[in-house]
Amino acid sequence: MVGIPVLASERLPEGATAFGLLMSAFAGGNFFGHLSAGSLPRPDASRMRWLLILLFAAFGIVIGALGFIPYTWIDFANLCITYMELILTVHESIESYRTVI
Repeated sequence: MVGIPVLASERLPEGATAFGLLMSAFAGGNFFGHLSAGSLPRPDASRMRWLLILLFAAFGIVIGALGFIPYTWIDFANLCITYMELILTVHESIESYRTVI
């Protein structure tokens, strides 16, 4: 999230508004990820392993693509969805780890 101000000022035409929208996408994705993490069933260990691998790969692709996408609304949607899935998966993996211990 360190590069978001530079991305907003250099690559996106909205400037400070784009910065606010991208930070809101980060916060909204975290919020909805935490809400949904508590309501969904936990996956088993094998499924969780593959889910984490795929999710972190998708996260890297989305973060890398932010520098090439010149549209704020696409960046906003990508960040919101990616962070929601990331928080959801990390929360589930922590809960799975707690049940093992």
